[in-house]
Formats: sequence, structure tokens, C-alpha cells
Amino acid sequence: MAITLGIPVSQGALLLGYLSVSAIFGKLLCGRLADLPRVRRLYIFILSAVILSLSSMCVTAAKSYHGLLAYTVVAGFFDGCFVVTVPLITQDIVGKDLMAKAIGNLYGVVAFPLTLGPPVLGKAYFFIFFPLLQKYEQITTWVLTRNKANLTLNPI
Repeated sequence: MAITLGIPVSQGALLLGYLSVSAIFGKLLCGRLADLPRVRRLYIFILSAVILSLSSMCVTAAKSYHGLLAYTVVAGFFDGCFVVTVPLITQDIVGKDLMAKAIGNLYGVVAFPLTLGPPVLGKAYFFIFFPLLQKYEQITTWVLTRNKANLTLNPI
């Protein structure tokens, strides 16, 4: 996205570093916050998931380097919170005795969509969505040329 906004590659590469550094701070702060006895870990998890989702939806509104920088800092911080709270909530749900099995099952189930998602959607785009978009362009072109012909033949 940085390239499409005309941002140099060197500055675009720095965004990944900023994302990683803010994720470190997110892990540290949210981990410390989750250890406090009066804080509900589930609320930290939900808040981080909601803000991470909202920031991912709003990244398309970024029109400059500073907009992308704000996105990377916010997304990195709350991604760190999200990553830290997943095992903590799993421990709260299953207890210490079943923790190893639960984390193994959790990450095993999550691995399938993370691994298969990009190639499957790539094939779906190429074989399903791309032909539909071309047909849509053909239909739109036909309708516009037909309406243009009708307008020129039947002036008001």
C-alpha cells in the first residue's frame, strides 16, 4: 500500500519495524495489565480485537505516510495485546492441567485457515471473481453504449 501512495521503499520498510516495536510495547503493557487481579483478561482481549479490526478497516483511509504510520503503531500495539491474551484466556478457561493440549488444539485449528486461506482465495479470485468482474465490465459497456445510442437516436 505504501508503494501505491508514492512512499519510497525505504520508508515503507521502516513501517514494518515500527509495527514490530509497537507490538513489543503492546505485549509488555497488556501482559502486565492482565496480571493485575482486578482486571478482566477477557475485556483486554475483546478490546484489542475490536480496535485491531477497526484499524484494519480504516487503513484504506490512509492517504499519506503519516496515516500509514498511525495505522502501524495502533495495529502493532493491539496485535501485541491480542497475542499475549490468547494463552492467558485459554488458561483461564481450561486450567493449568489441560493448558498444553488446549494451546496445541487452538493453534492447530488456527493453522489451517492461516495456511490455506491465501492460496485458496487467490485461486478463487482468479477463477471466480476475475471472470465475473470482466463480465460485469462487458455488461456495463454494453448498457452504456446501448443507452448512448438510444439517447442519440431519440433526443428529448
